[in-house]
Amino acid sequence: MSDLRRVLSANLRAERARAGVRQGDLAARIGMPRATLSDIEGGRRKVSLGEAVELCEALGIGLPQLLAGPDPDAVRARKVLCESP
Repeated sequence: MSDLRRVLSANLRAERARAGVRQGDLAARIGMPRATLSDIEGGRRKVSLGEAVELCEALGIGLPQLLAGPDPDAVRARKVLCESP
């Protein structure tokens, strides 16, 4: 799985949870089968730009928010904590 697909799937799951929307309800909002959304959230399916935009609109977020990678400072902090004796 590519890094972008991993980031997108994790962010999509997080944003859907934050919005309190069930997977089936989000899929229905954009006319997508729930199984397809499940595959996207699981990183098993690529997402077209059009689908990504529709998902963002349905969740009330911007595309950059969906595609944002992890905060480099947070990653460094976790790495330091894990390496500390």
